[in-house]
Amino acid sequence: MEDLHNKSYEHLLARLEQRKKRVEVLRRSVANKQASCAVLLDALCKSPILCCVLSSKFEFIKVNASVKQLYTRNERSRLLSAVEHVIGKLSPEHTKAVFYDTISGPDAPIRISWTVVASYSSAGRLRRAMMIGSRVNETSRKRTELLHNWQRDNLPALPKSFNIYQMMDLFRAEGFFVMVLGHQFPQGYRLLMVSKVLEDIWGSSAEELCANPFAWAKAIHPDDYEATHAVLIEFIRGDKEQFRVRHRVISKATGAVRWVQAVATAFVDDVGVRVQAFGSVTDVTEIVEEEEKAERTKEKMEQLTKYADAVLWVASLRDSSYKLQYVSNAWTRWTGLSSEEIVGDNDALQLTLPEDQAEWLARRLKFFHQGRSGLSVMYDLHNVQTGEVTTALNTAVLLRNSEGDPVASVGIAKSVTELVRAQDKLKEVNEMFVQMAETIDNAWFVTVRVFKDPDGNIVDEFGNIGSPKPLHVTRSCYDIFELTADELINTPGAWHKHIDPDELPTMKREVKEYYTRAIDDPATASFDYIHKLKMPDGRIKYALIRSKPILNSRGELDGFAGTISDVSKIVQIQRDLADYIEKSNQIMDNIETIIVLFQIIPEKHDIQINLVSRYFERFTGHPISEVLNKNLATWLNLVVHPADRQFVSDQVFEFEATHDCTRHFQQRMLRVDGSTVYADVKFTRVEGAGEGGFDLVVGTLTDITEIVTAHNDLNTIEQQMHKTQKLESLGVLSEGIACDLKDLLMIIVGNADLALEMIGDTNKPVRILLLEIIEAVTKSNAFTDQLLSYAGKGKYFVSELNLSSAIGLMQGFLMGLNVPDHITVHWNLAPETQLPLVAADKVQLAQVLLALITNGIEAIGTQSGTITVSTGFDTERDKVFVRVADTGCGMPVEVRERMFDPFYSTKFTGRGLGMATVKGIVDTHHGAIEIDSSVGSGTIVTVFFRHL
Repeated sequence: MEDLHNKSYEHLLARLEQRKKRVEVLRRSVANKQASCAVLLDALCKSPILCCVLSSKFEFIKVNASVKQLYTRNERSRLLSAVEHVIGKLSPEHTKAVFYDTISGPDAPIRISWTVVASYSSAGRLRRAMMIGSRVNETSRKRTELLHNWQRDNLPALPKSFNIYQMMDLFRAEGFFVMVLGHQFPQGYRLLMVSKVLEDIWGSSAEELCANPFAWAKAIHPDDYEATHAVLIEFIRGDKEQFRVRHRVISKATGAVRWVQAVATAFVDDVGVRVQAFGSVTDVTEIVEEEEKAERTKEKMEQLTKYADAVLWVASLRDSSYKLQYVSNAWTRWTGLSSEEIVGDNDALQLTLPEDQAEWLARRLKFFHQGRSGLSVMYDLHNVQTGEVTTALNTAVLLRNSEGDPVASVGIAKSVTELVRAQDKLKEVNEMFVQMAETIDNAWFVTVRVFKDPDGNIVDEFGNIGSPKPLHVTRSCYDIFELTADELINTPGAWHKHIDPDELPTMKREVKEYYTRAIDDPATASFDYIHKLKMPDGRIKYALIRSKPILNSRGELDGFAGTISDVSKIVQIQRDLADYIEKSNQIMDNIETIIVLFQIIPEKHDIQINLVSRYFERFTGHPISEVLNKNLATWLNLVVHPADRQFVSDQVFEFEATHDCTRHFQQRMLRVDGSTVYADVKFTRVEGAGEGGFDLVVGTLTDITEIVTAHNDLNTIEQQMHKTQKLESLGVLSEGIACDLKDLLMIIVGNADLALEMIGDTNKPVRILLLEIIEAVTKSNAFTDQLLSYAGKGKYFVSELNLSSAIGLMQGFLMGLNVPDHITVHWNLAPETQLPLVAADKVQLAQVLLALITNGIEAIGTQSGTITVSTGFDTERDKVFVRVADTGCGMPVEVRERMFDPFYSTKFTGRGLGMATVKGIVDTHHGAIEIDSSVGSGTIVTVFFRHL
């Protein structure tokens, strides 16, 4: 029996190999025929004969040059209409027709004879049509001459023994080539001609391939080049009669990789020397892909047999007894026994079976092989090495000979271990479900599926409209509806009578929409609704009904399952909570204190703001949504003054780190309009009240802006009074010093003048000393004038002035100062007609400008910069002004606050009355000074005067 099995197996393999070869021959034959058609079509398109190909939609697919020369675009459109009429009369049984067409020629009309051949699909639909035409009035000799000229112009010069048409019929390839052989060529050959198909595969023109001997070989895939080149060299040398090789080609134009089968035959001259070769190239990419696909399929089958979790077995029969001949690898994984241990030894199977199944399974196998019953049995297999149990479902069939007697059996055993476990689990779940239904308060229900009838109603398979029939309802439904499970099952929709009449229409609409969604898309439908119930004794209940569709294994609607819960207490608690929240919101919305509830998240070192009262919007101008559910950074950046942000952040995290119960501090806050307000902040901790057990913090922010402002105003007034008193005392002192010093200086100058007169020119050294005394006294006199100006007691010669005119006259004097070359002074003086007159002292005005320009020069320093002097009229203040602006280093706040103090200077020692003097002069003229300066942004000083 074993020999018979082996012979049958070998015979089957032989038949498969024979059939595979036959399919390969047929496949090549079809490919060669397709190639021949393509070559002939290409030749026809290049010939002087009129040739064109039409699609099934009567559109030109190919039109050769001869047609384009005779037919214009409009005439080709007319020709299509004529052809469509002719083809309409053809059929799969009559595929050929002849018609005539006339077109205008240069001398006389030209009559064309057209032959149409149509191609149809197996279903009788038109696939394409070919048209061949020739001039009716051309002689046979003329047509022959045209063909000879075409062959001469389009085909290469070949030896007399070479016949292009015979070679095309012989090879029937998609593309062909002709090469000249000889030692004079670097590669041993030179391409003489290649067809259009080869141009497409190689991605290069025929001219390029023929001109460059390396272009042909360069397109061959690097992995195939050496083998292909070696075969070609053997062919050129004459070692092989025929060149035949399969390789890959990389298109130069597109980079596409194609598999080709190249075949070539050499031709010899009269003395037997190889002079030329004609070859064909067939695109075999699809064939290679099919071969690779078959190889992969074979590997998968081998892997499936090797690793599939199913035992495949074959047994032979002799005298109604069986012996295993083959067992797949899964047997070893299941039982721990090798296939060699079970093949031919039926008793080995008993080692893997439980005692209560061994005898029973042996009897079933015996009956099956005797033909007394089929085989579909489930049994357990024990792994003799690991003890693991596999539950197998075994099915088998008998193989019979020509007389109908069983000679062998083939079976497959699948592992259903997981299925059996799932069934056991389902049984446990069902038992648990029954126990839960008897103990929990919620009612459970299962109903049949529903569908839509032609009228659009929701009905079940029993004809119930709107409410499908329940299949199961737990007994706890009586506690909710005061209806038994039998009443609800036998009367679908019986519980509707307890629904509040005002809510019944809404409930029915919601239920219908749910069933409609379940019919259309059962995977996403769900129902969650609270119903108000009115019981017969007048009590009000609320029932929460939740339901979802039941889907079968195909994902289709198979019914509904759900729960019913009595939520009356929950609804009452929610109502009480809603009332409490509403009252709390009213309180929070009306008190003038910001209440903030936030949660501390230690692991993120951050907070989350959970609640903010409405007063936040009135206090800051920002909507609550900008801070609600945000973190600390959002709060700081939005409403906390920049100077206090770090302070507030430290307060929050120190409060978190120290676990204090309360914290109290004050901070500045920014309103949406940019103004600053002050808040008194208090934190109170509520431990473990937040989500996840985190602490909650209740914060209150009270507006104390008015208190802080009043306190700051009082301090400012006191500082101003102190400063005024200080300046008044300093002014009185300066006036006394200046007057006394001026009297002394007058005495010194008078005595020095008398001494000069007394000595005359006799004693020059003494004279020089006296002159230096007079000069020093004169300079000191100017200093006393500044002291008097600061004290407001200087001598002034007030006159009516136009600021632009007066400053224009001073421009030359002021520019006479030592202005460095890297500083540019601009004069933007308003027209005199636009400025009212002012009462001022020219000298004092010049002193003010001199001091301001000098300060600008010193502020710019060694960097390049500009100083701009301008005049104008401020309509809002109703005053005339002169402004000096520089691009210097600017002044910090502390310098601006002290810049008018006498003898205060940021320069070297000995300076300091300049700006104090300017302020004294401006105050004497009842004017005002405005300073705009910051570090790095330059300084603008504006002096305002009253106009007449």
